[in-house]
Amino acid sequence: MKLPLPDLAPQYIVDKSGKKTSVVIDIEKFEQFLDEIEDMYFGLLAKKIVEEDDECISHEDVRRMSEEKE
Repeated sequence: MKLPLPDLAPQYIVDKSGKKTSVVIDIEKFEQFLDEIEDMYFGLLAKKIVEEDDECISHEDVRRMSEEKE
């Protein structure tokens, strides 16, 4: 599944020979992009934990346990 890339509108800084050495992007676009990357990372991490953990508790069980405590 390919997700659309955000339009970061990068501006490149080049050295004397024209080689790209740095990039400048709008701070708001950068922060939004970083948030999206973090969301994807934590989603993948959660998926990995669930797939590897044989002792996961279902959402229904958590709700039931919470209601029992009240």
